Amino acid sequence: MTEYYAAYLQQQQMLSEVAYIAFLVVFLIVVAAALLALAMYVLESVGLYTIARNRGLHHPWMAWVPVLNHWLLGCISDQYRYVVKGQIRNRRTVLLVLVTVSTLVGWFGSGVSAANASALGQMLEGGAAPYAGMITGTVGTGLLIAAAGLAVRLLLKVFRYMTLYDVYTSCDPNNNVLYLVLGILFGFLTPVFLFVNRNKDEGMPPRKEAAYRPPAEEFAEV
Repeated sequence: MTEYYAAYLQQQQMLSEVAYIAFLVVFLIVVAAALLALAMYVLESVGLYTIARNRGLHHPWMAWVPVLNHWLLGCISDQYRYVVKGQIRNRRTVLLVLVTVSTLVGWFGSGVSAANASALGQMLEGGAAPYAGMITGTVGTGLLIAAAGLAVRLLLKVFRYMTLYDVYTSCDPNNNVLYLVLGILFGFLTPVFLFVNRNKDEGMPPRKEAAYRPPAEEFAEV
C-alpha cells in the first residue's frame, strides 16, 4: 500500500506541475497578446492623430478614443476626396454609424447569451418544460442578432478599407495598394502603416495652394 500511495502522490505532483506549466504558458500568451494589442492601438492612434493634426483637422485627439477614431479616419478620407478630387463624401458619418451599431449589437448579443445561459441553468435545476419556450425564443433572437452583427461588421470592414485606401493614397500614392492589400491579409500591419506614413502628404497638394484649405462649412465640425 505504501508503494501505491507513494506512486499516487508522485503522479499527483506531476499533474500539478503540468497544470502549473500550462497555466503559466496560457498566462504568458494572454499577456503577450494584450501587450501586442496595446502596441497596435498606440501606433494607430499616433498615426491618425499626427495625420489629422498636420492637415488642420479639428479634434485630432479623437484618434485616441474608440468609436470616435473611426469618425476621424473618415474625416481624413473626406478631406482628401474634396481637396484632391473635388468630391463630397461623408464616410466619417457612415463609419461612425456602422461602428456604433456594431458595438450596440455586440452588447445586446452578450445580454441575450447571458439570458440563454441563465435559462439553461434553471432548466437543468427545475426541468425543461417551464423554460423550453424561453430558450427557443432567446436562441432564435440570438441567431438573428448574430446574423445582423455579422452583416454590420462586414459593412464596417468594407467602408473602413475604402477609407484607408484614401488615407494611404493621400500619404503615399505609390504604395497605397500595397498597404491596403497587406493590411487586409495581415490586420496587425494597418496600425504600422498609419504610423509609418503619419508625416507624409505626397498625395495632397502643397499647403500654400488655396485648394488645400478645406471649406469651413464642410469641415467646421471635423
